[in-house]
Amino acid sequence: MNIKGEYSYAKDFTASYSNGVVGGFRTPDELVINFYNETVTLPKSFDLAVDEVTHTVKENGIRTSQITRNITCQVTMNKDAAIKLRDWLNQNIERISNPKKKNDGDDGDDTPTVNISGLFN
Repeated sequence: MNIKGEYSYAKDFTASYSNGVVGGFRTPDELVINFYNETVTLPKSFDLAVDEVTHTVKENGIRTSQITRNITCQVTMNKDAAIKLRDWLNQNIERISNPKKKNDGDDGDDTPTVNISGLFN
């Protein structure tokens, strides 16, 4: 039996870069993953001073070395889905680390996917 399906992007879909993740298990069977990107924290305001003689502009602002982690996405999944995601990540990290090595189950597809829904696994 074959079941045909397709992927589509949600109308409010956005792509974002992630520097890391933070999270943990909310319940013994429910993992919460918060994806974040890091930015240097900007000062709340600044002043520009124009030198009347040289016509140069000097910015008077407070510099900071603080980093802000902006949570861009939260994903919640059950333990079985988290295990499948881990295995999929490990497989693809191996592909990146050893691009010439043929991986088990590799059918030559350049865009491997994982079904973590459990509906048809």
